[in-house]
Amino acid sequence: MKGKVFSLLMILALLPGVLVYGAENPLKQDKKQKQKEQTEKLVNSKKFQFVARQAMPMGGQTMDLTTNPNFVKFHPDRIEANMPFFGRAYNIPYGGSGGIKFDNKPGTYTITPEKKDKGYLIRATVKNTTDSYSMTLSVGNSGYGTLTINSNNRNSISYYGQISALGNKESE
Repeated sequence: MKGKVFSLLMILALLPGVLVYGAENPLKQDKKQKQKEQTEKLVNSKKFQFVARQAMPMGGQTMDLTTNPNFVKFHPDRIEANMPFFGRAYNIPYGGSGGIKFDNKPGTYTITPEKKDKGYLIRATVKNTTDSYSMTLSVGNSGYGTLTINSNNRNSISYYGQISALGNKESE
């Protein structure tokens, strides 16, 4: 009998904690919803930029980019990039810049919502005078994402970062 009473008291004592832990904070839920709406608005406008926090070269260590200026700017009619590159390059012209740089009209540019409302998958191909790039940007509803750039003349490299709105002057 004592065991049953003790078990019942333990259940009653732990039940409020379980209920509070299981309920999500409404403020947190509102914040997530606002982030999701902001990300959706940015991606659908095709006017946003991706700024990387980390670079993950193929077969190398993760590099911190917080003090290294970088960007990929998406416009409806062109894509502009200035990203650092760490890794193996196969065929680079003499005096090459070392990074991934282009500002051109994309050959392809598609935006696909991911399954189960998890974010967006953005694919684009862009050429510059010396190389052709294939980019895949997977963005979550929070605005954070992973950009993978494949090139004809370099190893593949991935970047982790966040999307944000272009400045007023840049969005024109």
